[in-house]
Amino acid sequence: MPANSRARTGFRLLFAFIIIVLTLAACNLGAPENAPVDITAQPTSTGPAATRTLLPNAVIPTALPVTTTPFTFPTRIALPATQPPVIFPPSGSILPTSTPLPYSIVILSPLPGNVVAGNVQVVGSASHPAFLQYRLEFGPDPNPNNLWFPVTGIVQSPVINGVLGIWNTTTGGSSDGFYQVRLRVFLRDGSQQTTVVNNIKVQNTNPTPVPTSTAATPLPIAAFTQDFTAGNAPLTVRFFNQSQGNITGYQWNFGNGSTSSEASPTTTFRTPGVYTVTLSVTGPGGTANVSRQINVTSAAAPVAAFTPNRVSGTAPLAVSFANQSTGSITAYEWDFGDGTTTREVNPSKTFTAVGTYNVILKVTGPGGSSTMIRQVTVVNPQVAAPVANFTATPTTGTTPLTVAFQNTTQGQVTQYLWDFNGDGITDSVDKDPTHVYTTGGTYTVRLTAIGPGGQNTRTLSVTASAPPSAPVANFTASATTGTVPLTVNFTNTSTGSGAVYAWDFNNDGQTDSTDQSPSFTYTAPGTYVARLTASNSGGSTTKQETITVNPVQITAPVASFTVDVSSGTAPLAVAFTNTSTGTIDSLAWDFNGDGTADATAGNTQSFTYSAEGTYTVSLTVTNAGGSNTFTGSISVSAALPAAPIANFTTDVSS
Repeated sequence: MPANSRARTGFRLLFAFIIIVLTLAACNLGAPENAPVDITAQPTSTGPAATRTLLPNAVIPTALPVTTTPFTFPTRIALPATQPPVIFPPSGSILPTSTPLPYSIVILSPLPGNVVAGNVQVVGSASHPAFLQYRLEFGPDPNPNNLWFPVTGIVQSPVINGVLGIWNTTTGGSSDGFYQVRLRVFLRDGSQQTTVVNNIKVQNTNPTPVPTSTAATPLPIAAFTQDFTAGNAPLTVRFFNQSQGNITGYQWNFGNGSTSSEASPTTTFRTPGVYTVTLSVTGPGGTANVSRQINVTSAAAPVAAFTPNRVSGTAPLAVSFANQSTGSITAYEWDFGDGTTTREVNPSKTFTAVGTYNVILKVTGPGGSSTMIRQVTVVNPQVAAPVANFTATPTTGTTPLTVAFQNTTQGQVTQYLWDFNGDGITDSVDKDPTHVYTTGGTYTVRLTAIGPGGQNTRTLSVTASAPPSAPVANFTASATTGTVPLTVNFTNTSTGSGAVYAWDFNNDGQTDSTDQSPSFTYTAPGTYVARLTASNSGGSTTKQETITVNPVQITAPVASFTVDVSSGTAPLAVAFTNTSTGTIDSLAWDFNGDGTADATAGNTQSFTYSAEGTYTVSLTVTNAGGSNTFTGSISVSAALPAAPIANFTTDVSS
């Protein structure tokens, strides 16, 4: 081969070699950012050696033939409330995001002061990042009874600057007058946001008034919109004045303690809450106002949660962690307890040294941060892990619910970790603990038994129910007033579940009946307080009613009598017969009219008048209700001379 050909061939080979070297170097420089981390069997000098600080009253574990000592078992790790969030740069693949809906809950038409008739287009926006559905309603203005009638049914699609619905102002025979329109937006978290436009005049039947020769100064129309109706604090909102008419002044009340007289002001809501913003406009025609609501919320901190695919095993132990955190999260930080960390979402880790490691996940978002801890135990393969088990007494009940846990774990155990609330945080290290549930809910109780051979977990559900609300005592009485004896039927109309009843009819503090709807007879006159106490485990309430018992009203008797003869010559014997009516306790006869009782008993009497004259006879009858007198007249004539007796004699009779 010629020398120049050999030179060219050598140059080509050298150039190809250089290209290959540069390519390999470029491949090394471009290694993935999340390449696996090599984990050494023992901690290096750049990180602290793994240690275990024993909890109080903990059982000292048997030493294992390893070069490290076990880790600490924390009972609960709480981050300071004011700890600033640590935001780490994102790693791994970036999830696609979607553009959220704007916060816009507003009615743009009709506006306050508008006069409408027939079918009216209601224009506005009903949109929110958590939008579920909305509903349009109308009601009278003012609306003291909170009466609302549907303009539309439930609408599932958000609307942005469009027709929200058609309001038929003749619905249900609505009369002309002033009305208000309400827009309610329901959010996916179960809450709702509302905006109302009032002072809308419906004029269907009455003709439009004819202007007089002297036009009255019209009332201005207050109206405004805002760039936000909801958001997280601090929320800065700019208000756009849309008022109409002759206006000389503006007055804004933002509901947060601040005001403004600007036409289109801006304010900042710094604390969460629902604020009613009111604009009042003043002009020669008077003052008008309109109100809208601003919903200021606080960003909730994310909730850290994860599950390892295994929590114990022999070394080397490969563990995958499934991230189950919820909420708005901007950063993840994992600490595996052996000096290594990562910012991956769902990392994997191989533990090579025997021991128990506290794996900590911290998630951070706009609302703050939260932490979750779980233990991973790497054991010597020669020792079997314990078998965790326990019972709970009781497992259901009302709050406050005290539950006693009886440990029945088998195997070699050095420590017990109890999680009573299912939040992944250790609440007790006792063998047989007791826990009081003060809030209603269903809780997953977790016992982790740790020994030289590893760890094992057993779970059990405990359901604590909130106590029922106290019943509302109520009843009606068939009569609240009457005369003795008064029988009253009591009808129990109490509301509430599981109630028992105690009745006190005599206001003496004693229980007279435990029936639901009893009867009672009042035998003595007086004023009584009938009291019903309804009780259950949630408390008791009382209802009472005044019962007035009056004495029996007795009617005075009516006196009367008859005589067998009312006139005659002396001596005149007269027979008197009592014919009085009513209850008679006593009676008095006066035969001579001299005011002196001649007899005080007997319904039949006889009296002989021996002297000539006219006599007034009276009978007085009496009872507790009074007395009554009846009078009559007896006429007695003088006695006639005795009739002659005819008689004669003869000197001879034959």
